[in-house]
Amino acid sequence: MLGHMRPIIQTLIYTGLRKSELLNLKWEHIQNDKLVIQASKTNKTRFIPMHPKLKDIFQKLPKKNNFVFTNISGTKLDETTLDHKFRAAVKRAKILHCSLHATRHTAASLLIDAGANIVQVKEFLGHSDIRTTMIYIHLFPSQLQETVDKISF
Repeated sequence: MLGHMRPIIQTLIYTGLRKSELLNLKWEHIQNDKLVIQASKTNKTRFIPMHPKLKDIFQKLPKKNNFVFTNISGTKLDETTLDHKFRAAVKRAKILHCSLHATRHTAASLLIDAGANIVQVKEFLGHSDIRTTMIYIHLFPSQLQETVDKISF
């Protein structure tokens, strides 16, 4: 279903990377158990812990040049091509109203669902203001019930 876009979408969800960070991701940024993201939107270096499945994804990708994600020709993947391929994959998957940026929201929500707190999500996404992070958090309906069930007095 997702074909050649699968590793890109998985990377976006496992890392919460911005589109520009994904497009500029180089093999040298993958260091042991983390990604080192430089020159991000906030101009701060960010260290993103790498999920074990992401390590496997990266190991299976061809190394055509310095960039992790490339076009079929082996050149750096550009924004226009990425947007086009993402829209085509979403259409094939019959997903309505989904943007590439939504993967950052998905990453944040999955982290919260897994037990991360909002400060951890803020650092993971590279936000300078926690109010921005709050925009990214979308609770799953079951979470509120689970939280209420934990109340004991």
